[in-house]
Amino acid sequence: MVEAKDLRDDELVRRGRTALKGRHYKIANELLGEYCDRQIHEETPIPGAVLADYALSVAYLGDLKEGAEVCLRAIALDRRNADAYAALTRIHVLGRSRRKAVEAMERGLAVSPRHRRF
Repeated sequence: MVEAKDLRDDELVRRGRTALKGRHYKIANELLGEYCDRQIHEETPIPGAVLADYALSVAYLGDLKEGAEVCLRAIALDRRNADAYAALTRIHVLGRSRRKAVEAMERGLAVSPRHRRF
């Protein structure tokens, strides 16, 4: 496999999302993490959808608290970020917190009633 550091930004995101959908969470985390690190280093904003996918990869690797915190940071930056609410919903489901999952889903649906991830 090609090293993450050798991939273009768009390729990191594409492959990271593909890995996440394929339930290859470690690979998704490495690729999306590399993308986020680059954006932070370049002081470039990270798109909300990418940040939400990164948060999910973190959560699926077992760090539910950090995954939720990444989502909350994304929401703090953009309250209309439906992707972050959708990811937060999934993270709360993973953590078996039904009440918090329903709250996150309701907030996300209020922002974007037809969002593809709800």
